[in-house]
Amino acid sequence: MSSRRTLQFLNKNDVNLIYEKCIHILSEKGVKVDYERGRAVLLKAGARVDNETGMVRFSRNQIEAALKSAPSSFTVSGSDKKNDFLLPHPQGSFYT
Repeated sequence: MSSRRTLQFLNKNDVNLIYEKCIHILSEKGVKVDYERGRAVLLKAGARVDNETGMVRFSRNQIEAALKSAPSSFTVSGSDKKNDFLLPHPQGSFYT
């Protein structure tokens, strides 16, 4: 008798917990941006910027809008076109 096993890394609750923790980190703790011009661009886009510490914080709305605008897949280009590959893998497997 053959049984097909599936590998499930995270359940829905785990994914939701990670998502909410990421929102918290990006909105409350922030990320350090050392590049002054980068902070200026982010400030203009509506992020909260502390130029003394270099910390940048984003609202939940900004984060969710950015996630919605991100492509669902993209091509990683090698120096030779034959080495290009699509992420995520079209068949759901992993590249090695």
